[in-house]
Amino acid sequence: MWSSLRRDGLALVSLSLVVASVLVAILAPVLAPYPEQGKGQPNLSERLQAPSYLHPLGTDDVGRDLLSRLLFGARPSLATGFMVVALALLIGLPLGAIAGFLGGWIDELIMRLTDVFMSFPALLLAVAISMALGPSLRNAMLAIALTWWPLYARLARAQAVSVKQETFIEASRAIGMSEGRILLEHVLPHIATPVLIQATADVGAAILMGAALSFIGLGVQPPDPDWGNMLAVARVYFREAAWFALFPGLAILLVAAAFNLVGDAARDSLDPRSRSR
Repeated sequence: MWSSLRRDGLALVSLSLVVASVLVAILAPVLAPYPEQGKGQPNLSERLQAPSYLHPLGTDDVGRDLLSRLLFGARPSLATGFMVVALALLIGLPLGAIAGFLGGWIDELIMRLTDVFMSFPALLLAVAISMALGPSLRNAMLAIALTWWPLYARLARAQAVSVKQETFIEASRAIGMSEGRILLEHVLPHIATPVLIQATADVGAAILMGAALSFIGLGVQPPDPDWGNMLAVARVYFREAAWFALFPGLAILLVAAAFNLVGDAARDSLDPRSRSR
């Protein structure tokens, strides 16, 4: 996969941007020029200042350095993307594998459950769950994950249905392996790669949905920074301080696009059919 990524300039740039965004989130207290303002401390004497030497990206509505806020805001934004996908995988991958491998009434039950979740628009369902649980970053992550797992369950089921027809599965049964052991040792490892590649591409979409929940007040709560709630405040000042909305919006756009491109490149590099086209 790495040799394939090295030959794709756009994928390599996207991967570099993903790595850089993760490092920025980890090192935010060190990199931020005004760490206290990044965490939420106001500075009313410098509110809505244009980009300058002291504040390279300008300041927000209460005078906080926008660069510092963006660096600290990367933490919940990226955490939302990674945690949502991880939680959705933990639910969807085993359920889909069980449904596809065992079939019968178990398959029918799990697939009808996924149909119930998929019958609602994902964002609308996430908003409803977040409102029921209460506005917070943790609840927003859980709400989005509960709307996301059916995608992985369906993908894992399709892969499991294909794998269980293979000769090595029949050979495993012939030597006396139990269904549970076959599922754990043979089916899951074979179906994990395409599901994980899809998950990599979905991190960007999860970041977007997390930002959407924060934008409407159901995610990260002020004064804690998040790219979504920064945009929510900035929209009021768009005419007089366009930079306030511009930089959080660019951060969401670039990071989400980078994850999507890396996921697409990884899928192409590991799918023989895409390489042959």
